[in-house]
Amino acid sequence: MENEAGYIERDPTKPMRLLHLGCHEVLEYDELRLFTKIPGLEVFSPGAYINPRGIGGRPPIPELKVKQEWLDAWGAVPHNPNLDPPLSDQKANLTQDILGMFDAVMIHHVFGWVSNNWDAFEKWGGKVFYRDIGQTTLDEELILQSYRDKGMKIIRYSPASERIRNYAGADHMIRFSKDPGDFLPWVGDRSEVMTIGQSMKARGGHCGYDLFIDSTRNLTRRLYGNDNQASGPIWSGKLSYQQIIERLSWTRCYFYTGTHPAPYTLNFMEAALAGCPIVAPTNEAQMIPFDQYEAVEILESFGLEDWAGKNTHYLEDRCIKTLSSSDQDLRERSDAQRAGAAAIFGYDVVIPMWKEAFGLK
Repeated sequence: MENEAGYIERDPTKPMRLLHLGCHEVLEYDELRLFTKIPGLEVFSPGAYINPRGIGGRPPIPELKVKQEWLDAWGAVPHNPNLDPPLSDQKANLTQDILGMFDAVMIHHVFGWVSNNWDAFEKWGGKVFYRDIGQTTLDEELILQSYRDKGMKIIRYSPASERIRNYAGADHMIRFSKDPGDFLPWVGDRSEVMTIGQSMKARGGHCGYDLFIDSTRNLTRRLYGNDNQASGPIWSGKLSYQQIIERLSWTRCYFYTGTHPAPYTLNFMEAALAGCPIVAPTNEAQMIPFDQYEAVEILESFGLEDWAGKNTHYLEDRCIKTLSSSDQDLRERSDAQRAGAAAIFGYDVVIPMWKEAFGLK
């Protein structure tokens, strides 16, 4: 039976079944793990966690229950090798057999998975959610608007997204989230500055690489993350999730570079929740300034606006002051940062928002 919005009504006495189409394995881990905490929700994500053991970049999610019938149906979904990604992907070629097993589908970021499947979605009649990850362009916002007009629901991850030109609006605003209990007590006994990023030198201004290099040139510093060999001796390798948690506990200063055009990124959230004192550039200092940059506003909401800098000289000074601050002063700063982060990124805040978005009580 269809409701007034044209969607097939879900039987409220049964769990909601969600087909989750992720495009980022770290975010997939965070979101799927959170979804296992929501009663009445069953999730199938045919990506990094098609097997709950995962693929190694993040820990397994043993609570994630995958039904054999879902796996069998997914195995029959075609891919199209004659097209370029993402249209060649199975996620761009959904069938009624796989869709018919679910009440809703959620697509992360990839527009081709919306457009190529839209006729199938309309025939199926379930809900379609688009999960924004902070990477849309002006033209893509126009595309989003066209599908929102057809009934797709947009879930934003930052209120700052509304500053994007051609903004298509939002049906829900739900931040990225992690369990604050994952993080160790902050110790800060390593007098170093760290940051985490992927292919930072190759991506240059898009991820503030020169800001980090120039602002920390006289300091002991470490860069972690994939594909950073070109950075030479400052690169300290790729970290497991547990190693990230440990480094954030040990390290005295976290340098957040920002990533164009995202309002904030996962490493900012992790450093904030870990209480590792953050130094960050203002939008003015960014190599590629962008209106929706939100990290400094978030620090301001924690009462820590003094630790943002408008140029490399100021950022270096903020790093030096962080490294040389007394343990007591840094402990107070760490505690304020951790509490502020839990208040906007923590499960207690975010899970009720997801339940409302999915119509779960």
